[in-house]
Amino acid sequence: MIAKETRLEGFTLIEIMISITLTGILASLATVEMQEIVVRNRIAAATSELQIALTYARSEAIKRSGHVVICRSKNPLAENPSCTKEPNDAKQNRGWGDGWLIFYDKDGDSVYSKTDVLLQVQDALFSNADSGSIIPAPQKNHLVFTSLGQIQASYMHFKIMRPRWDANTTHDKVLYIASGGRVRIGSR
Repeated sequence: MIAKETRLEGFTLIEIMISITLTGILASLATVEMQEIVVRNRIAAATSELQIALTYARSEAIKRSGHVVICRSKNPLAENPSCTKEPNDAKQNRGWGDGWLIFYDKDGDSVYSKTDVLLQVQDALFSNADSGSIIPAPQKNHLVFTSLGQIQASYMHFKIMRPRWDANTTHDKVLYIASGGRVRIGSR
């Protein structure tokens, strides 16, 4: 009698374990890369939002032939929004990442009031200080654009900072503002 050789089809336990291990390694690499993409996109979006707001405030000042103020605000969506006076500190708060107001300053006092014209509001760009911040240098909570589109200050910049858990400093961006009011994006 001739013995018939039977061969079972399928995977061995070792083949399955190797496949699971390789899948886990690839998934962890993809997760790290996805976090990088998310952080870069959030910083790019925050940088773009602030650049657009500063450019808009400048153009409104020129168009209205008067002072237009952009100020940091912790309550921009409130019924009676106000400018924030507390210092900008990346360890304690989101700085300008809290949000801001842009208003035509009819009375010229650089403080938002009912007589001023609210032009635009921006809600918080970061959920908390750990997720990112926007810190100006020198420390300012408001900027005034004149009728010529210039800022009533010397040269300054805003540093748009990555989340605290992210050690990659190349994710940070900087918005530079010349005294003439021109805004440009840079890195670190």
